[in-house]
Amino acid sequence: MHRSQRPRIETRGMTLKHGRRKKEQIARKIYEKFCKDMDFNMIGHLGKREAARTGSGNYKKWFNSLQILKSDIERIEYLKTFPWVGDITKFHLARNIGIDCVKPDRHLVRLAEQFGFKSPHDMCVEIQRYTKEKLGVIDVVLWRYCNLNGSSNKPAQDLSRPENYKNIM
Repeated sequence: MHRSQRPRIETRGMTLKHGRRKKEQIARKIYEKFCKDMDFNMIGHLGKREAARTGSGNYKKWFNSLQILKSDIERIEYLKTFPWVGDITKFHLARNIGIDCVKPDRHLVRLAEQFGFKSPHDMCVEIQRYTKEKLGVIDVVLWRYCNLNGSSNKPAQDLSRPENYKNIM
């Protein structure tokens, strides 16, 4: 895939994945098939189908507008103006296009609460102090753990002890 097509494809993926209650793995298969065939009719939700069509026609204009903005905060807020991109999804899309941020989805919100943090961002910043990893990397690792193991109704693990790391990696 040519680099100039990436923002368009990532935007389409966001449209396909978010709002569905299916597992991420199923959504990824649908997304990959959609990217291969470019068949908008694969998107069952009419509003999201139209959003994908709109993105397909406007992605270059949107990307150029995004590049003019001065800060990541402005860029993230701009993403919310795209069809079917809301307060949480804007962070996912931001990560997908290279903005280092944390998506405060239900998994990370629960995990942050479980460990006594005010927000997923605060939790990931604290982890970043020790790991020196990008916030987006920490977010994805924690999200993946929660996706596979759940993020609620489980006792918090003591992650200050290295023997507990095997449970999250």
